[in-house]
Amino acid sequence: MADNKNIHIPLGSGQLYAVAFTAGKIPEDSAIETAENLMGGIEKGAECDYKPTIKEFKDDLGIYVRDAVTAEEATLKASMIAWSSFDFKKFAPTARIDETTKPGHRVVKIGGLGNVDNTLYLFRFVHKDAQYGDVRLTVVGTPSGGFKLGFKASDSGNMDIEVKAQPSDGEGTLIIYDETLPVVSTTASEGA
Repeated sequence: MADNKNIHIPLGSGQLYAVAFTAGKIPEDSAIETAENLMGGIEKGAECDYKPTIKEFKDDLGIYVRDAVTAEEATLKASMIAWSSFDFKKFAPTARIDETTKPGHRVVKIGGLGNVDNTLYLFRFVHKDAQYGDVRLTVVGTPSGGFKLGFKASDSGNMDIEVKAQPSDGEGTLIIYDETLPVVSTTASEGA
């Protein structure tokens, strides 16, 4: 077991994919990680945050104390330096995309509470590491951070995405951390 512990320093960023999610089984990696599902290029990496809420219960004299996890929250964040307006529904839950009304144009309308699309998306961040093994972070949820578009001569017009995780299965799973373990040479351990 100690050989498989795989303690290392992760280096580098990765790629973010998104697909509509219907309750049930998480699709195979090959179905998620396609060029069509790629959100674009990430700048300054991605973050996955997990925060439990712990409540302390104790008697008036402070003799008996018990802590309990009463809630939990998980978010996935990334700043997309390269992105497509085709994916606006994955950035804003009220986005509507129209490519038919105005030929040769993609018109995106955002806003209006009556336009909320409650589609759940599966977001998959893939960090490739040839030496220590790839890491896949999977979160199911909806875009929750809004967005801010900037067009500046001295900077890129990044699209930031923040996803608040929702349970992806009947166990309440918020984050799936899938690490490919490096292959350990059995010849070295056999000779010892």
